[in-house]
Amino acid sequence: MTNEIVGKVAQVTSDRELIINRGSLHGVVEGMVFRVKGSPVEVLDPDTNEVIGQIAKVKVLIRAVEVAERFCIARTFRSRKVNVGGRFEGVSLANAFQPPKWETRYETLRRDPSAGESISPDQSVVSIGDSVELAQEEDFDAEATTVWK
Repeated sequence: MTNEIVGKVAQVTSDRELIINRGSLHGVVEGMVFRVKGSPVEVLDPDTNEVIGQIAKVKVLIRAVEVAERFCIARTFRSRKVNVGGRFEGVSLANAFQPPKWETRYETLRRDPSAGESISPDQSVVSIGDSVELAQEEDFDAEATTVWK
């Protein structure tokens, strides 16, 4: 499916934010959701070994949070609740009988979720030049290659 707004990652600014080369001149408005996709991989027919198509996996979904004329800043937004407390979560017997402690974890652009806030290109699942396209609502639950902080 071809989306009406297609751009590229211009810069990765943090472990949750990046800049894409599309802005209000291209129809981007605050709140729009985009999917960042990796390079296409060829799909081979197992019988003939012919290339029958290409597929590009979704790396992450991002939401436009600031929109300029020719670019926008977008941020990861998907989250999940994680129990870091008691009630038999984890392996610590001391915590087993403690009450649950729930934290909200956000999807990040990191390859290693234990690292800090700033991010270098080799730490990010997203690269400058990655394709960015307007996401559809059914994409919101799609698996991505990002990690949760």
